[in-house]
Amino acid sequence: MKKISIMLAALALLAFAPHADAAFTVSKSFKDCSGCPEMLVIPAGKFTMGSPKTDKDHKPAEEPMHEVIFAKSFALGKFEVTVGQFRKFVEETKYDAKTGGCDGLRGFADYKPNPNDNWTSPGWPQGADHPVVCMSFNDAMAYVNWLAKKTGKPYRLASESEWEYAYRAGTQTAYWFGDDVNTGCASENGADLDAKKIFPDWVTSQCHDGYPMSAPVGHYKPNAFGLYDMAGNAWELVADCRHENYVGAPADGSPWVTEVKQGDCKNHVRRGGSWDHFTWITRAATRLGDAVDYRKANTGFRVARDN
Repeated sequence: MKKISIMLAALALLAFAPHADAAFTVSKSFKDCSGCPEMLVIPAGKFTMGSPKTDKDHKPAEEPMHEVIFAKSFALGKFEVTVGQFRKFVEETKYDAKTGGCDGLRGFADYKPNPNDNWTSPGWPQGADHPVVCMSFNDAMAYVNWLAKKTGKPYRLASESEWEYAYRAGTQTAYWFGDDVNTGCASENGADLDAKKIFPDWVTSQCHDGYPMSAPVGHYKPNAFGLYDMAGNAWELVADCRHENYVGAPADGSPWVTEVKQGDCKNHVRRGGSWDHFTWITRAATRLGDAVDYRKANTGFRVARDN
């Protein structure tokens, strides 16, 4: 009887097994409607969130490192929400994601408001299969709420911990593809030598990813969960308020939507980095935040769904 109890306990621990050497079976994708984002089931498990101080690009916002346990699986978009998918939402709802414009790129690290920049015209040509950008947290929430109502399924934005867990897919390196960003051009659309031709002052990797701006979703290699563009292409908005560090952060995978300091929830987190500026922003642990109505030409989102 004692041996059986020990075996059952061991099996229970294996249910939360994802770690740096884990091997995953990519789940079959599904859609809840013809124009809906394609989804993948992310398995239950656990991981260590944040970055160590030994990471050369470590930031205080990425500490303390802490374990997060996911008791249940959840679904995440296989790709970032595309221009075509967002257009379908706008056509059906008449939602206004243009008024107020968008902060477009005007030289090195210099985003300036432009009333003529918006998700249909962010400053460079995009096709229907590119990630939609010039998105605010409010825009992303409007889309997921519409999708939930349309399908009758619990669509939402991912929590910050769900997002990082899905990005890492069992790894604990700086990037899901390793620690050296210069090996990443087949796996991400980040600041690269193609972008440096246009923006010579940028700090870039020493490889070519083929796109100086956004790329069609799914162009690069997926991570071990089968997710594309988790690193780079467009920043992805998540559900959490922007806290200055992880002191008091939830350990169960839920979104952190209470304030530690007054005003925390006036800003929400974006993750994953984009095609521009600096190599370190596409790291697994990088986290920035913006006001809920702020639109930027490098920022989009990915949808999540409860199973």
